[in-house]
Parts: sequence; C-alpha cells; structure tokens
Amino acid sequence: MSKAAAVLSRIAAITVGSAFLVAIPGASSGQSTVGGDVQAGSSPSEYYFRFAGGAGVMDALDRQINGNLSLAFGKHSFISTLRGEVEVSFATGWSDGCWDPAPACKPRTQGQWRVQSLSVMTTAYFDFREGKAFRPFVGAGLRYEGRGTTSEIGETLSSEFGMGANLTAGAAYAVHPALAVQMAYQALVGTGRDDRVQVGFRYRR
Repeated sequence: MSKAAAVLSRIAAITVGSAFLVAIPGASSGQSTVGGDVQAGSSPSEYYFRFAGGAGVMDALDRQINGNLSLAFGKHSFISTLRGEVEVSFATGWSDGCWDPAPACKPRTQGQWRVQSLSVMTTAYFDFREGKAFRPFVGAGLRYEGRGTTSEIGETLSSEFGMGANLTAGAAYAVHPALAVQMAYQALVGTGRDDRVQVGFRYRR
C-alpha cells in the first residue's frame, strides 16, 4: 500500500469510527433558554454543526502565533451531558527563525518557513450544569494529522503524518434553543505540540 493510500485509509477509519460514536440515539425533546435555564420548547435535533476560529502556537513554529479554523459535526448522546464530534481543523503560520540554523542564517521580520497542518479529530465531550444556558465542558479524543513545511518560495522542506490526542476545555452559552456561542482551549499532541484558543458557535437544526 502506498503512503498516500495508507493515509487515506486511516482517515477513513477514524471518520467511520467517529460516525459510530455520534450515532448513539439521543433524546428528541427540544429546549429553550429562559433566565439562564434551558426549558422544554420546540424540538431542535440532537445533531449539530460547529464552526470556530482562533489563534495558537506550534512547536514547529518556535511557539509563535498562527491562525486556525475548525468545522465539526456532532451529536448529543442519550445521556444529555455527553456528546461526540468529528472535526476537521486547519492551521497555518510563518516562523520568525531559520529552518537551517547556520551562522549565516539571520531571522527576519517575516518568517523563513511556513507550516500548514490539517487534522481529523474525534472527540467525546462532557457538559456541566445540565439544563443551564451557561455550560462549561471538557473533552478528549484522537487526532490524525498531516503537517507540511515550505520555504518562502514554496519549496517543500518536510511533510509528516501521524496519530495523536487532543484535550479541550471551554464554556458555551445558549443564546437560542438552536444556537450556542462558545470559547475553548485545545491542547493537541502528535506530530508536534499545538495549543489553540478558539471562539465559535454550535448550531442545532
């Protein structure tokens, strides 16, 4: 099996496993937010979509700030405080240092190499304060990442793929029965260390 085929097969396996995780039947009763409590109301689905973006730091960029975006599909479990997500996440940034630390290599204002990371993550979350509009949460899961490094002129310097883990902590606030805004911190490990802070929203149909 070629390297590319192996990568695709692993991503497919993670995606199928994640789909099974979030396919556990959930309660169908709806909720609405009144005075900080989530009350019974219309019946939004237990399925939801999440979009988030933010900033982070990577070991591969000498811990310098980079940008990231995430798109996720999730589902609440039959236990209302548990939910699962399949997430695709992209991060990119420039270094301020030197790819080859030779004596003649001097840092410049704009970095000398760029790192791009594409991850597929499966995460199980636990929500605190059931029934309240403001709900802290924690999560843990698995991650499969592809990471590439290129020079300023677009020359490929390195590429790597590997498994890892992700830990998440944050809080969400339900502004509507079908919409919640959230802020979260993610610690990602695998081919390298990646720390992120993201702001986004979850939408339930």
